[in-house]
Formats: sequence, structure tokens, C-alpha cells
Amino acid sequence: MRGRTARTIVTALFAAVVFGGSAGGPSVLASPTGETAHGHRATLTFTKWITVNPGAPYMQGIVTGDGIVNAPGPFNFAGQVLIYNQSGIIPNLGPSVPVNNRGQLGDVTQLAAVYEVQSGDHSFRALVQGGDDNTTKHALLDGVVLGGWLAGETVHVQFRDIQCSPVRPEAAGNTCFQGTIAITPGPDR
Repeated sequence: MRGRTARTIVTALFAAVVFGGSAGGPSVLASPTGETAHGHRATLTFTKWITVNPGAPYMQGIVTGDGIVNAPGPFNFAGQVLIYNQSGIIPNLGPSVPVNNRGQLGDVTQLAAVYEVQSGDHSFRALVQGGDDNTTKHALLDGVVLGGWLAGETVHVQFRDIQCSPVRPEAAGNTCFQGTIAITPGPDR
């Protein structure tokens, strides 16, 4: 029960940060409801990259997918990492433990981020949180659409690190992240 209460408080805090910090930016609140491609789900494919780092990294990218009806894209992706914490497990195992393939000592990174997809009437903003396995370079995040198309629906994001192709000079370390955003009806629908 304690974990659920803490998660609720964290989610409410993130929502306050997202809505409190959006006064000057473009609005994605154009369409509070919408049908997914198959009446129950939208799956979007994205490639994103970090443009400002360190600090709270900003992301940009492109999105396509079957969930954006009559509009194949690509569309704009924007985001910001709100929480980035690396685990301290590896250093506690002793000096003989090698550094992982990213040159980092932590094996897992806790992440929370705001994702925004700008696609006309199907624009939305979501808050997601989860983790990235630094050894396998795969991440899984879950959250909710806070505003815009499909507001209130659940979001599942998965991505992996890749080298940008073509090369993107604006991408930190020429590293891109490629994956999917799956939007499904929330538990009350």
C-alpha cells in the first residue's frame, strides 16, 4: 500500500510540473478524445535523440504510425527527461566488476519523461516513467496521456539505443533511440 501511495504522489507531482511548465509552449490540447486506428489502440514508431545535455535533457525526433488516422507522418516528437538516476549496484560488487558497455558503472537507469507528439488533431502529451537497462540498451516505460488526443489512456513505451543513421549532428554523441509508443484504453474504459 505504501508503494502505491508514493507512486500516486509522484504522478501528481509530475502532472503539476508538466502543466505548470507548459504556459509558453505549443498546446496539444486540441482534441481531448479520439478513436485509435482499430477502435482500441494506437501504435506509433519513433526515432528520437538528446539535443541538450547535461541537466534535464531535451529530446526531439520523428514519429509515424498506424494510430494517426489518415496521416502517415512523419510528425514531430519533443520530450524532456525529468528524472535520470543510475543505480549504484555495480560499484558495490567490488573492483573486479567491469564497467558496462556504455562506460557507466550503474546497470539500470530510472527514467521519467514528458513525451509530446505534434500531429494536428492527433497531438498529445504523455508522462511516462520506468527504466533503461544500460547493459542491453533497452528501455521500458509506462504512463498516461495527460492532454490532447486520447487523454486519459495508458501509454507503454519501449526503445533501444542505436547509432543515428543518417548522422544527426544535433544528437548528443550521434546516439538515437528507436522504439514504439503504444496507447491503450485506460482501466476505466
